[in-house]
Amino acid sequence: MVEEPDFQNLPILGDQDANSVKPIFGITIGAAFNYSINDMISVQPELNFIQKGYQEKFYSSMIEIIDDKSFNTHITSTSKYKMNYLEIPILARYTFGTTIKPYAIAGPSLGIGLGGKYKFEEKIVESIDDDPAQTSTDNGKGNIKFGKEPDNNDSEDLYIDNRIDFGLQLGAGALIDRKFVIEARYGLGLSSLYDSEYKIKNRVFQLTVGIPILLK
Repeated sequence: MVEEPDFQNLPILGDQDANSVKPIFGITIGAAFNYSINDMISVQPELNFIQKGYQEKFYSSMIEIIDDKSFNTHITSTSKYKMNYLEIPILARYTFGTTIKPYAIAGPSLGIGLGGKYKFEEKIVESIDDDPAQTSTDNGKGNIKFGKEPDNNDSEDLYIDNRIDFGLQLGAGALIDRKFVIEARYGLGLSSLYDSEYKIKNRVFQLTVGIPILLK
């Protein structure tokens, strides 16, 4: 996590940049159908609505010497991105136990991007030598859309190149008295969100409580 420095007491060290990324909370709603092959092994297809996203904090410090004067610029920004997906996992499930039945699951998933929201806040602090610093702020928000950005786009919308999100899911849970399911799951995205040299992929941790529907 990037801590905002004391702008009035920064040493002159030249240009500096730092950033941090951390996950944000979202919701997931859906249905899972468990088809038993035998008493221990089953196949579990699902259809879920899930929110994925992250928060990014960025700090930049730039110091320039012009005509023996020191021009200092410090920028701190926070951006949050929340994206909605329709996700279809196909999971293999291994179950054991009696009344309380622990289980492990794993398998591939296909996510389809539906849209989302983003917002940002930015603070810029500028000063010359020992003069009092001048502070300006900016903030905004907009929609997240999937697909290529139009050439004539003049809106606040943010475009993500790839709508399809392939991934793998791994987790464990427990079926309690055939009435409730408690489960923790990790989703590892394999597809990059953007067609660029920088690979940005989804990572998701899910904690869910559900009611089982047994087909066999």
